Amino acid sequence: MHARLIFLALTLWIAYFAISNFYHAKKDTEIAPRQQSALGVVTYVARGKSRTYYFKFSYKNREYGNSEAGGFDLSEGDQVKVYFDPINPDFSDMIDFYELAARHNHQWPISLGGSFFSLAMTAFCWTQLIARKKEIERLTGNQKT
Repeated sequence: MHARLIFLALTLWIAYFAISNFYHAKKDTEIAPRQQSALGVVTYVARGKSRTYYFKFSYKNREYGNSEAGGFDLSEGDQVKVYFDPINPDFSDMIDFYELAARHNHQWPISLGGSFFSLAMTAFCWTQLIARKKEIERLTGNQKT
């Protein structure tokens, strides 16, 4: 019973990850051909397990901001190149959208495969449990009619 629930929860989590990566790959692929770049500045660096860099940039006399978790070695006040969608500059990143699309395109099929594997394991555990219950009922003579 517990194994089924664990595998089912794992399946749902991996499926969510796959769908999320697919969505981001599609979105990044749409933005990449029209992306623009601007000079931005790191406004804050949150340190924890990994670093998160908060940055801001200006486009058409308006200021925008976002954050990026990653393996950069930046400090507050450092200038960075920011890539953004000119249609909606709130979609911005410190990584080129072509690169982001490539990363997401490689991740979602692996996640989806893991989701199917986990779902198969859930089905296997479920059928084994049912078979075990039927065998116990057969051996004890407590068959349901």
